[in-house]
Amino acid sequence: MTPIAASHPGKLGDALYSLPFIRYLANSTGFPVDYYTSTYCEPMRKLMEYQSCVNSFTVLEDFVIERYDIGCQPWLMPIPDKYSKVYHCGFRNVPDRMLHQYIAAIHGIYEPLAIEYEYPTLTEPLSNENYIVIAPRGQTSFRQLFNEIAENYNTVVIGGKDEYTGRGRDCTGLDMLDTLSILSKAKGFIGLMSSQLVLANGFDIPRIGLNGVWSDMRHAINTARNIYPKEPEKITLADIKFMLDN
Repeated sequence: MTPIAASHPGKLGDALYSLPFIRYLANSTGFPVDYYTSTYCEPMRKLMEYQSCVNSFTVLEDFVIERYDIGCQPWLMPIPDKYSKVYHCGFRNVPDRMLHQYIAAIHGIYEPLAIEYEYPTLTEPLSNENYIVIAPRGQTSFRQLFNEIAENYNTVVIGGKDEYTGRGRDCTGLDMLDTLSILSKAKGFIGLMSSQLVLANGFDIPRIGLNGVWSDMRHAINTARNIYPKEPEKITLADIKFMLDN
């Protein structure tokens, strides 16, 4: 029997940020963790089950999400009474730091945790190509910029199945685990503050979050590889080239 469990009700990106803490638990205890979540996070299943730190992935079908602010609420999930320890990773209040570190701090862990993923090796035809990844999320105010990027770079488009805008190689609608494999060979990422950026944060590439200026930046990943333009509506293709090259 696995002695520990962890839970997070969602949303997708927020729940993915619990993985660094889960990996920490598994490494510290020597036991992979049973993970519980809501039906909202079913798309994470294949990714989570692939991680060696996760023993099992269970969707609590009877758990009802009441609100979608501060992640998904309520944060306390009904975990079976068979564990020596259960770590609830849902947000108790508005996070005051990077989300993966906030989750760790809930449980008294303050050391820096790495955002990293295990994923399959990318297969042909992309494995030998030089490309960047964009996640335009469909028809946003940045559509023209994303189209210009796709016309000037070898571009792979990721995201939900309805988020392809007609330019670049369409890899939308893929499972998150397959998306990780694509990101593993990318030369850069350009997108919005979404679950796709959370995936991209696991790789040592330039990561441009175009709408970061409109978000609570206490939650954003703050590294030299993360770029959040202060005036994204004024960004040009030349600016994008500079960000990717530097």
